[in-house]
Amino acid sequence: MAKHEAFRHEGSVKLGFAMLGIGAVLLLCWLVASSDAEEPRCGGERMTSGDWCSSRRSGPSSFEERQANAAAAAFWLLRIGGVLTVGGAGLLVAERTTRSIRAGATPWARARRQREAEEAAAARAAARAALPPVSRDQLVLEIRAIKLPLASRPGYDPRAIDALLSRLVTRLETEPDTAKSVIPPALSFDLAYMTTSPGYDKELVEALLRRLRDLLDRKIV
Repeated sequence: MAKHEAFRHEGSVKLGFAMLGIGAVLLLCWLVASSDAEEPRCGGERMTSGDWCSSRRSGPSSFEERQANAAAAAFWLLRIGGVLTVGGAGLLVAERTTRSIRAGATPWARARRQREAEEAAAARAAARAALPPVSRDQLVLEIRAIKLPLASRPGYDPRAIDALLSRLVTRLETEPDTAKSVIPPALSFDLAYMTTSPGYDKELVEALLRRLRDLLDRKIV
């Protein structure tokens, strides 16, 4: 997905620069055509009223005809060149702004993220306050009484899980409000194999830790 976004951004930037380049060329041509609309040229020389210019491709044309042709060309060159120039510049600005917002580089994006984080923290605090409190002593007794069954298939290393539960009990007894931080947000325990030693069933361990997280979200008394 990130690679796709990078390709899309690169393509938009190239398109924006191409539009700017073509628009600039057309605007330069418009300047020339505007000058010819006032004083048309024939073979590089300025014409005056009553002059005629002969061309193999278009045949003879009068001063007034060449003046009108140059004015019509200037009309379209200005509009097309202007649209391409403004469109290319707008595309580049939009891509830069979008990239800055996604990268969090703009003050608006930083303020929005800060506001969302504060709102999420307030919502979590409100949800925690609405739950019934948990007895610390009862929770300590429950954790100490946990007896996880050994798995008949590769499971989590019992030493790592037992050490985690022991640290959790110690934290509940000393700093109960920070006990939840003992449980890692993502499990990364080593596996134990039946060929060496049995391990704790992975699904039961994960379900237990989810339940403990939910309990520790409540007020501990």
